[in-house]
Amino acid sequence: MKDIFQEAVQFDPWIFQIYQLSLLKPAKQLLLSSWKQIVDDNKLYLNLLTCFQHLYSKDLHNAIQLEISNNLKMPIKLYIIKNDNFVEKTPIEYLYILYTNKIVQLKQKILIDPNTKIIQSLFNAKFYEEDIQIF
Repeated sequence: MKDIFQEAVQFDPWIFQIYQLSLLKPAKQLLLSSWKQIVDDNKLYLNLLTCFQHLYSKDLHNAIQLEISNNLKMPIKLYIIKNDNFVEKTPIEYLYILYTNKIVQLKQKILIDPNTKIIQSLFNAKFYEEDIQIF
């Protein structure tokens, strides 16, 4: 999971900033479900996908604004807007894409592993990538 996090931060440094904040889980879920847009030094727009609008509350908005201001050591004005621009990716989407790719890579490694080959030859078994479940 650490590798996935490090790769995700390369795609979107906002992910690292989110994990540096001292916020409760609901606030972090909201942040992970939105992409960041900075208009100027003290205005921050979070673009929240409509399917995650149920995470929003005014209390959460205030807590996030206060924590980000404290973290940046300057007052910021936070705007959270609904935006279904599917060109931009949210941190949770980056993490999902990377996690899915890792699962595919693991399945492929299992199929070419010498131990898997031994099992296949001993039991006349066949393994298919789509049959391998990772929990």
